[in-house]
Amino acid sequence: PSSRTLPATTASNGTPDVTNKVAVVTGASSGIGAAIARRLAKEGYSVLAAGRDPVRTAAIAAELPLVRSWVGELNCSADCDRLMSACVNEFGRLDLLINNAGIWQPVTTEETTDRIWLDTIAINLSIPFFLSRAALPLLRRNGGAIINIASSWGLHGAPKAAAYCASKGGL
Repeated sequence: PSSRTLPATTASNGTPDVTNKVAVVTGASSGIGAAIARRLAKEGYSVLAAGRDPVRTAAIAAELPLVRSWVGELNCSADCDRLMSACVNEFGRLDLLINNAGIWQPVTTEETTDRIWLDTIAINLSIPFFLSRAALPLLRRNGGAIINIASSWGLHGAPKAAAYCASKGGL
């Protein structure tokens, strides 16, 4: 992806021209992801809002005509490939990937089971990598970008968040 500020073109009023630009936002069924999807659509992006909750994800898509929903689990690289294929099938291109989906289970280090550790690392670190890898060929066509939503906890840590902090630090 490009290191320049996206989008590269500007409208006559000096604002970014995102006409015909397409974004995929993960974790778009609530919170930060939903806010990002709404903002991008209001700015003019077509958005594929990806989430696990069918009702909440559909509600985001119903709010704005430029948003479509993709409901599913992102558990492995094949799931990430399917999401990128769905984007191309729906919109024909990809310009922006926002890796926002994440989980945090507030437990002490001693209470962090192998399952909690593995799930957190998978969703917060491995899935963004798999999505980015799947998106790169599409993004290169248009000079697109990837934005990973990390956390300051990845830099300095926090109580009851060993797996989360490790995953966000890796991101």
